[in-house]
Amino acid sequence: MRKTLLALFLGILLLLPTAPDAFGKRVHFGISAGSFPFTYLNTYCIKGELGFQFSERVGILAEVGYGYMTSEYESRSTSNSYSSSSKSENTYTVSPMSLSLLYTAPLGKDLSAYIGAGVGYYKIKIKDTYTSTWSGTETDEDEGDGIIPHISIGLDFSVADHISLFGELKQGVGKITFEKTESEYYDEYHRKETYPVGGTEVRVGLRFSF
Repeated sequence: MRKTLLALFLGILLLLPTAPDAFGKRVHFGISAGSFPFTYLNTYCIKGELGFQFSERVGILAEVGYGYMTSEYESRSTSNSYSSSSKSENTYTVSPMSLSLLYTAPLGKDLSAYIGAGVGYYKIKIKDTYTSTWSGTETDEDEGDGIIPHISIGLDFSVADHISLFGELKQGVGKITFEKTESEYYDEYHRKETYPVGGTEVRVGLRFSF
């Protein structure tokens, strides 16, 4: 699925030089920052986007992004004979890639609203580092992916001839599947774990059109 989304993304690029200009600005590039909800956490995410208008109101939007977050927990204990400490650090990285079909409605000269629907491929890595006085440092890494549908709604405000400011809410619901391998003596066991991905993604950014 990831290769299919990348092929469609590149297909948009190939169409740009021959796109007719019947109603003005057909193409835009954009960058945005916001949150990505994963289980009970919100991972910060930066995205780049490429949009192409098929008509005045209907267009397609391709997005790629990168998100990162860390969480830590530390504990200490002391008694008359000894003291000990432990620290757990979790690192989350997310690499989303999505395609959306958009419908845009003008609300005035410089303001427009849009709604969208699409699907995304999401790859998430989790790295757990545990450090203890007695056991030293242990590291565990897991990687999972999933296909997640979404709907979105946003506002786009033109601040110059080729620059606009936008805000967007995106709702996606799905699951990320992790395949884990565990060893016991000379045997290896493979199992799958799924984690929910849901909630509202909030982001703001700039678009540059031509």
